Amino acid sequence: MSMFDEETIKEFQFIDKIIGEAVKEAQEINRQNGLPNIYSKNKKIYYELPDGRIMNHEELCNYAETTDLNLLFLCR
Repeated sequence: MSMFDEETIKEFQFIDKIIGEAVKEAQEINRQNGLPNIYSKNKKIYYELPDGRIMNHEELCNYAETTDLNLLFLCR
């Protein structure tokens, strides 16, 4: 038995759906603007570049220094 009634659960599901849609929209805006999406997993930060590559912080900074100086702001 749930501690929430059915109406409350439906409201939570609706809010969760809206948040998920907003996150997907923000991720796509980042991709269109050439910005990485930033994620955390197991207390580590990962960057997903617009081309789909995923890098940790050190890899991103090495990439920024040699390939895309516009990303250096993430390495400070």
